[in-house]
Amino acid sequence: IVNCYNGEKYLYQTLQSILNQKYKNFEVIFVDNCSTDFSSKIYKKIRDKRFKYFKTKKKIKLYDSRNFALKKCKGSFVAFLDTDDWWDKDFLSLKKNFFSSSKDYAFAFSNCNYFYENKKNTKVFYKKELPSGFILNNLIEYYFVNLSTLIIKKKVMKKFRFNSNYNIIGDFDLVLRMSKNYKAMAFQDNQATIRIHSNNFSHNNRKMFYQEYKNWASYLIKSLTISKINKNNGNFFFIFNHNFI
Repeated sequence: IVNCYNGEKYLYQTLQSILNQKYKNFEVIFVDNCSTDFSSKIYKKIRDKRFKYFKTKKKIKLYDSRNFALKKCKGSFVAFLDTDDWWDKDFLSLKKNFFSSSKDYAFAFSNCNYFYENKKNTKVFYKKELPSGFILNNLIEYYFVNLSTLIIKKKVMKKFRFNSNYNIIGDFDLVLRMSKNYKAMAFQDNQATIRIHSNNFSHNNRKMFYQEYKNWASYLIKSLTISKINKNNGNFFFIFNHNFI
């Protein structure tokens, strides 16, 4: 799934990175959320029957657009790639163990690189070994799943949808909800790159970002048994008396 709203600046590199995958058995659901730039023309440069174009009737919220895209998917697995990120050619092929995994594993994720556009500098996102299995408690301590590394079994996605009340943290919310009952398979490779630049929506809407997390945490405090919540360097750290969610 590639959701796009005015993503022309980096879009061609994003789409080419999918086209260049060694693993070939995929479809691309490209959702044009009423872009006003040249995104659609850039998309149409890709001549491949696996690429499928859909346009919303009007501009809708990001997580409504993601849910719209989910309805168009026909495959057994769903992956996401934002229009300013890209995959190395081995990203999908290295996930074959997940594609053939038992029903216990609902989703997979991997490490990634952060590319800082202004400094032209690349850093590995996560320096430790990523955990597999029931990772909910790990995620509460430090959230390490980037959307552009996430692959989810389609049958699991039938039970979950993105919460469209959010504009920024909808993927965070989704992953934590899935992690309550399902195992995740972690891959240590960093074959995905997240571009950090001045036009990142979350970067330019820090107040919204903070408020969404605050509202999310407030809901937990009201509905769950939580002993303490602290704010530290912009991240929330939770200490739970009982299981989360």
